[in-house]
Amino acid sequence: GRASTPEEVEFLRQPGSPEALGNWVEELFLREQYQLVIPTTEVSLHSLKSRGVDPELRTRMAIPDEESLDVALDKQRTIELARRLGIPVPQSSRIESLECLPHRARYPTVIKPLRSKLPVQGEMRSFGARICRNPAERLAACAELLPHAAVIEQEPVIKRQRNAVI
Repeated sequence: GRASTPEEVEFLRQPGSPEALGNWVEELFLREQYQLVIPTTEVSLHSLKSRGVDPELRTRMAIPDEESLDVALDKQRTIELARRLGIPVPQSSRIESLECLPHRARYPTVIKPLRSKLPVQGEMRSFGARICRNPAERLAACAELLPHAAVIEQEPVIKRQRNAVI
C-alpha cells in the first residue's frame, strides 16, 4: 500500500499501567488489523516485554528481541555493553540499598536509577538522574530512588568548551 500522510496518522491515548497498556495494544491490534505497530516509548516497551505477545502481533511490531530490550532498558547492562565494545563510559558503581551506600570523597556525583521508568503502585513513573553536589543531596537522591530499584552512581562527564566570536 501507500505510506500514510501526517494527517492520516492517529495518536491514541494509552492506559497508564504496564499490564493494561499491553492488553490495550493487543486488543487494538486485533480489532483494527494494523499492519505495523511501533512501540516508541519506554513505557510501551516495558509493557510488551516478556508478556508472551501474540506471535502474529510480534511479527508486525518494530520491537527488538527480549535480550536487546533488556540491554537497552537497563543502564547497568548498557554500561557493560559499551565497555565490551570499547566505548568510554564514566566510572560507575551499583548501589543496592542505603545500608550499602559507600563513602564518597569527591563531588559532584550522579545518581540514576537502573531504569528510567519504574512501576509504582500499578503505574509507570519516570525517574531521572540527579546531580549531587554534596553528601546530603546524594543521600536524598538515593533515599528517593532505592525503594523502587537499585541505582548507578557515576562520575559526572564535564565537557569544557572553548568558543570564539570573530
